[in-house]
Amino acid sequence: FYLVQEFIPGHPLTNELIPGRVGSEEQLINLLTGLLEILVFVHRQGVIHRDIKPANIIRRKPDGKLVLIDFGAVKELTSIRTQQQPNPTVGVGTPAYMPIEQFQGYPQFNSDIYAVGVIGIQVATGLSVDELVSLLGSPNSTLGKKSWRDRCSIRAELANILDQMIQPDYRNRYQSAQAVLDDLNRLVLTQTAPLPPTLINPVVATQPTQAGVSGIATNPNSLTLISNSNKPNSKPIRGLLMWVGGGLAVVVLGLGVTLWNYRPQLLVHSGSQDAKSGNYQEAEQKFTQAIELNPNLAEAYLKRGAVRSRSGNYPGAEADATKALEINPNSSEAYAIRGDIRLLLKKHSQALDDFNKAINLNPSYAEAYISRGLVRYNLKDYKGAIADQSQVLQLKPKEIRAYVNRALARSEIGDLSGALNDLDDAIKITPDNADAYNNRGLLRLKQGDKDEALQDLNKAIEIAPKNGQFYLSRASIYDKLGNQKALIEDLRLASKFCLQQNITGCYNDAQYWLKRLE
Repeated sequence: FYLVQEFIPGHPLTNELIPGRVGSEEQLINLLTGLLEILVFVHRQGVIHRDIKPANIIRRKPDGKLVLIDFGAVKELTSIRTQQQPNPTVGVGTPAYMPIEQFQGYPQFNSDIYAVGVIGIQVATGLSVDELVSLLGSPNSTLGKKSWRDRCSIRAELANILDQMIQPDYRNRYQSAQAVLDDLNRLVLTQTAPLPPTLINPVVATQPTQAGVSGIATNPNSLTLISNSNKPNSKPIRGLLMWVGGGLAVVVLGLGVTLWNYRPQLLVHSGSQDAKSGNYQEAEQKFTQAIELNPNLAEAYLKRGAVRSRSGNYPGAEADATKALEINPNSSEAYAIRGDIRLLLKKHSQALDDFNKAINLNPSYAEAYISRGLVRYNLKDYKGAIADQSQVLQLKPKEIRAYVNRALARSEIGDLSGALNDLDDAIKITPDNADAYNNRGLLRLKQGDKDEALQDLNKAIEIAPKNGQFYLSRASIYDKLGNQKALIEDLRLASKFCLQQNITGCYNDAQYWLKRLE
């Protein structure tokens, strides 16, 4: 066994983690994503790093990518992995970043995830290493972990991810770096603006619409159905566009890990970085090169499919997902991804079949239940949609999308009380969820509570002031209140922002209503 390490120009992460300096949420997510992408690569080679700490992470010049160094602890891993009943090894690592099982000499792959989680808390709180040890406890401490959340102001969903990364019992921790990346990716996608809405229950005259969502052109009462991606014209593809934080600048020759042998994977990582920067054409070219080098690399097909979907090439994206399934027919993720693409193509029956297969392969796949619930809603199987979103909440009790989507399905079967309860719960969990306020306001309007409905829509617009759909919703309230001046102003704003966001149905609705008023 021997180790070859190249010199990495740059500075260690310790230079950035200054006690008292709290990083932004964006900086935190970028750091976590970069480190976890590296762990995905490292763990695929059967390697546990076992000493992840800021001093072993280099911010490389001049590109600013993260590079993980010092794989000196890998040697002990060989003996661990070759024993069915492993004997404990020396507790290699740095105490502040070590979980209890590693301290006891039984490191797991998710011991590295624990270390990254602690670094994330360091960024979020600005705590020093000594303060971290005091707050979280040393690995061999019998004291319970103290809460760190009151030291920072990040969203509850992101804090939940960090908490699961640092669970004391490794069995309750994330089991893979990719699982953490999937949750981070979903978190980033769900903080953007809403999808083109599903329109329900018109309160004014109707006319055919080009939007083709419900056939109702002038309905201002548009409850927002939340998918795996809430951004206008974005595609609900879970976990595909996760980005590498830096090249793995280590060659462990004794384990047979050479960067050249993994050139296709490196092309996939590089293509992912291009996609993150919006360079979809370059990303697609790199994924294609990876496929040419290794035609059986399912990951390359899935990521190329994601880029094609982002670019509007849904048939190409569907073909790539299908090819990935030919390579690995037991991939629940690939079925779910193809289902999302088919949902965008309005192939609802085929999408439903894909989500059924994804769930059969992985009955705990929350994202697949969310998407299947969307398909069932579009097929007017509202009870089935409610059942799917309820299953999501069994798996993830604080999943906001499930509450909002279940509320919409409940409203369709006349269960307004249950729908309002769901939206109340969503707002309690995430007080800045604009979709929940929008939907609750429209349900309150339906019940005749015009003043409370207006308060909810005002709050939704305060949170998302450039969301055209929310202005269209508030216009319906002003219409009921008889405030024509405010009604016209909101319709104009709805037209402006919906046009900017390319939400055709919303724009057409606002324009049609304005023409009627004129």
